[in-house]
Amino acid sequence: MALEQLHLSPHFDLSNTEAYQQWRNEKLSFYPVPTNELLVAINDFNLLTDVEIENILNCLNKFNMAIYSLNKPSAVSPSELCNFVARFGLYSIDGNLCSGEKNVSKITVIDAGRNKNYIPYTNKPISWHTDGYYNSLDNTIRSFILHCSQAANSGGYNNLIDPEIIYILLRDENPEYIKILMESNVLTIPENIENGVKIREQQSGPVFTIDERTGKLHMRYTARTRSIAWKDNELVTKAVAAINNILKTHSKYIFKYKLEAGQGLLCNNVLHNRTAFDDSIDNSVTSNKRELLRARYNERVQLIKN
Repeated sequence: MALEQLHLSPHFDLSNTEAYQQWRNEKLSFYPVPTNELLVAINDFNLLTDVEIENILNCLNKFNMAIYSLNKPSAVSPSELCNFVARFGLYSIDGNLCSGEKNVSKITVIDAGRNKNYIPYTNKPISWHTDGYYNSLDNTIRSFILHCSQAANSGGYNNLIDPEIIYILLRDENPEYIKILMESNVLTIPENIENGVKIREQQSGPVFTIDERTGKLHMRYTARTRSIAWKDNELVTKAVAAINNILKTHSKYIFKYKLEAGQGLLCNNVLHNRTAFDDSIDNSVTSNKRELLRARYNERVQLIKN
């Protein structure tokens, strides 16, 4: 699709240096910032105030993410989670092989069944990625919520970085990196075969896209080195190395946080990872196991008026 047919923000036009510099400078002016600047206190999960909503949206407008924290942590059901994000315009939830009630996934250590084959359901570290990087382009994950019901006894931190920061640092280094990472076949995820049955087709797509409905940037990325294929191209190799270097060296732009019970991350699918963790002193005590609810959506976060 031609650029003029998109709701293209001028700062994403590689030929518009002036608009880019203005947007870039404003974006970078928010940093450095302590992680607690992302925290928004919430009194009632099921009855947000206008001020609480505004505070969450202000964080999202600056960093594409916000961390809410319930003043009095209490159990949150999948239905309540879906109702919460509906206040921010999120309705098209992405069900997956391991999701449960309301297509919400319960992320905890599982030793049996299908879930045990997928790394989120272990206590192992998870490398940098955006959610749903293996999805087809017509099922793009633009946002997600991660709500903590029970924190791990130790470990289980997330590192978080805004994709727009990755874009800026890459474009500053070499605009050609942006151009090639927008090609339609730059990153390929092989088909998923489980017990001899194909459960997902091979998916090829770009790293960076501009959302047609909002004109906002979307990033599709994984740092994993197995079961993926980058386009065999010298410039792609350099661009991927540049991303890896950013994630290793630009701590100024990376937030590190461990969600505690009653806290959650609402974001426009920012890059994130997870450190390894220990569930509890006694892993047999189910109530002490790390547990998070996760819901992923096709829409970006937006404000829905009553």
